[in-house]
Amino acid sequence: MTADRTPRHPDLIGADAALKRAARRALELALQTGTACWVLRDGKIVDIAAEAVLSGMASPQRLIAAEPKPGFSE
Repeated sequence: MTADRTPRHPDLIGADAALKRAARRALELALQTGTACWVLRDGKIVDIAAEAVLSGMASPQRLIAAEPKPGFSE
């Protein structure tokens, strides 16, 4: 990748957006089915679906957007 973190390899172009879509879909599915959606945050494994339900933050877009992405910039 270049200094601006834009991938040059054809297999990596669009990978960041695809991963974000997959994360949103995983959280949506977890909220719909009442199951967990585990992520690694600050070195700890946490269930963001449970956090969404407890905080009333049921929108997957809001919760995923709130997730810090160390080493990645949008």
